[in-house]
Amino acid sequence: MKKLSSKVVMKVASLGLAVMMLVGVFGMVPVSGIQGVAAKPANANTLTAQARNDLLERFSAQLEDKAILNMVAQMEPVSFEDVMGRSRFDVMAYETANAAAFWARFDFNTVPENLQDNVLAARSVIVYRGGFSWATSSAVVFDVETGETISELPLYDEVFPHWNLTQIQEFYHQDEIEPTGNATALIDLIPASGIRLPIATNVPFTMVVNDGVNQAPNMFNRSWHVPLRSVGAWASRLPAGATTYNCHLIMRDTSFPSRILAEAYRMNLRAGQGVRIDVNPRSQQGAINVRMSSHVGGAAQFSIDGEPG
Repeated sequence: MKKLSSKVVMKVASLGLAVMMLVGVFGMVPVSGIQGVAAKPANANTLTAQARNDLLERFSAQLEDKAILNMVAQMEPVSFEDVMGRSRFDVMAYETANAAAFWARFDFNTVPENLQDNVLAARSVIVYRGGFSWATSSAVVFDVETGETISELPLYDEVFPHWNLTQIQEFYHQDEIEPTGNATALIDLIPASGIRLPIATNVPFTMVVNDGVNQAPNMFNRSWHVPLRSVGAWASRLPAGATTYNCHLIMRDTSFPSRILAEAYRMNLRAGQGVRIDVNPRSQQGAINVRMSSHVGGAAQFSIDGEPG
């Protein structure tokens, strides 16, 4: 028999340790009836909007342990049958204290159809409310005054290598208002690459408090009909007492509003910093959704620019 290399042995041992840790961390504890998704009839494909939002809010209340969330985000999903098949507990009657991490770890394709919404809801709150920063294409934090790059955002696949983002986007964003008209021609003649044009400047809005559950609504929805190479957004004024804010950018294809061209989420930006993301794939037309939140709510302003090309 061929002897395994020390690196392979260490990797297998590490995986075994991770699984053991999860078994310990997610040990089943009784609750008086699960509060997640009840069994659905065979012909039910989606939750009602209220049931979905209730599930998201419940999972959002259990995101304090960042170490566990980091481990679950990186680990290879485990088979539902392998875990639950060895348990004498009924999954509909027992759940862990960290429900989001418990459900997110399962391989979606091995979970019974009537429980798959639990997996999507759990992954959604970790991705969008778990304190992670990420982007679907090249994105940076930049200095608003100088335009210089401060840092790069990690790509989604680096942060969540095993979770299908399209599934999560469709689940999490499904109730949002689809982009409508409001088309804005940035300029009649597309200028040379590198020239950024204003899309919105110092627009007043009320910044909401980011408590992990109540997320900032789409406070801006503006369409364009010239090709954009990149889009930048920043809070040009923060509420009194706020020192940092969170920025969530979504670029949609107006021809197919459910199709997201680019998305970026960055936590804890300082005043004077913004997020810029490449629009990939590029589109002749699209819509920009922007959300911003902070640890302090109140009057604020935001700005957006675009680089045609």
